[in-house]
Amino acid sequence: MWKHQQFFRLAAQRAARKVFGYLDARLAPEVFLVGLATTEAVAGGTIEIEPSNLQYGGVLGEALPSVLQTMLEQGSDLPAVLPWHQAAQARQALPRALSQVFTGAGQAEGLLFFSSAPARVGNHLVCVVLGLQRDAYRSHYALAAAPASGPVSLLDAAVTEFLAGCSTALYGQAPGADLDVLGRDYKEVVRAAGRLLMSAPAVSAGGGAQAGSFFDTLNAISSLRYEGAEGLGSMLLARRRHPQVEPLVTFRDLIPLESYRAARKMLEIANDTVYLLSDGRHIYGLGTWHGGGEGAAAEVFQIRFTHHHTWELRHGRHTLMRATYGQAHLPRARLGEARFKADLSRLFGALAPAEVERLWQITLAACRQEHGTILVISEGAEAEATRLAGQSTGIAPILLAPEHVPLFTAIDGALLIDPQGRCHALGVILDGFASDKGSPARGSRYNSAVRYIEALAERYVGLAVVVSADGTIDLVPRLKPQIRRAALEAVLEQLRVLQRQPNPDEHTYETALTWLDAHRFYLLPAVCDEVNRLKREIGVQLFRQDPTVLRQNWPDFVPEAEMSERYFLDE
Repeated sequence: MWKHQQFFRLAAQRAARKVFGYLDARLAPEVFLVGLATTEAVAGGTIEIEPSNLQYGGVLGEALPSVLQTMLEQGSDLPAVLPWHQAAQARQALPRALSQVFTGAGQAEGLLFFSSAPARVGNHLVCVVLGLQRDAYRSHYALAAAPASGPVSLLDAAVTEFLAGCSTALYGQAPGADLDVLGRDYKEVVRAAGRLLMSAPAVSAGGGAQAGSFFDTLNAISSLRYEGAEGLGSMLLARRRHPQVEPLVTFRDLIPLESYRAARKMLEIANDTVYLLSDGRHIYGLGTWHGGGEGAAAEVFQIRFTHHHTWELRHGRHTLMRATYGQAHLPRARLGEARFKADLSRLFGALAPAEVERLWQITLAACRQEHGTILVISEGAEAEATRLAGQSTGIAPILLAPEHVPLFTAIDGALLIDPQGRCHALGVILDGFASDKGSPARGSRYNSAVRYIEALAERYVGLAVVVSADGTIDLVPRLKPQIRRAALEAVLEQLRVLQRQPNPDEHTYETALTWLDAHRFYLLPAVCDEVNRLKREIGVQLFRQDPTVLRQNWPDFVPEAEMSERYFLDE
């Protein structure tokens, strides 16, 4: 299609991994390109795919023309045969047709596909196609209907922003020559998705032209304190005289939302049952809401200010988005039993079923602690209780019961237990060294646990359950998901085969390196050495084949200190 198409796709793939990995690592994005020659008709147009060996590519030539033609016939009065490159309707239908065809082809792999609008590059109309893991995507709450034709979720908005950025990049000169496809940091893409998600409810409530800045307005309000106190309270966003909203007090003078300090002051008289009422432009009163359950109207939204610099967008009982220090996030899922027990097994080996169940019940009790707490499970709990005796309350070991947890966590500090569920100390002030794995956006409780567990790893295996006051629950360390050993071995075998061939296939090589680049963490030292050797040898062969081609320069693979055999699934 054009000279740099391979590099454009690889750059878009890397950008997608950063954007969607930040939102949910389980999404595992895939990116490829589809181009339709602009000199052919729908029924017989030439279709190009990058990479050319894409496993779903075989169905495209058969299915796309008929699906696209059906959409045209159902959506307009156009004749049955029409040069698609001359029809605006065809260009609008093409992304939907691609999404439908590829989602059908990727059904067995559990993938959902989304397509950008077509952009003309040379003699082709090119679409960027994004694939995401279906179960991960659908695990996050989405609106049944989009207000004001906007996105139905933060993920939906992120897909829109990502594909729009890719489509814009295709219109540039020599797309792919500059490996920065989106032209902005991945966190800014997510922030833009947050703005897009917030603008639609604000428009439906009557926010008008100010709706586009509603996300930033809420960030500004959440950043302010009132007489030293952080802002806590709730706001309802709905059109005036909505049947589910009952005003209790109507302000004589409307308060513009851009009057941040005045809006922050009003939060002092709002709570989870009496809300500030807003139409997206002003705060016009106080009121109650009669649709807080599953029957919540699609156009009524709740904005909860939970902490300093932190607020949530809610619909009914569901949280659509959380914003912290101006950055949009997906809401964290509550701690799952399966994940907790799997992490226990990976860290501590084969514990007795009764011990695993006891630890789970203790953890559940800790998660219900409203002001937050830390639970540390460690093989060295007894020795650590002795070492930290000067900054904890040591006790004679006791087999902890769930009903003990609220009492023992009522004071500051962590609870220190062993894998059998025996408690050795409470109120433990954790120590540790400065760590690059902490986060300035998180509180002291979380960062303290990160520092301690990282330092503890030099002596003992440990797991910390961090319960934050805002309800967020973290496991430290946050173990990366396990992968199938066979999947890694299959990619390595591809490289070995290529290395033995006199003319290795470049697409196969780039696909294999792209996979390995995304799974760098899982490469043990011997594998890193082999991949680096194969990479150099195949690179030399490809250069001899065609020294004029600009190719991706893959950095050498370096083993991660945390990587071990426990990250592999043997099937």
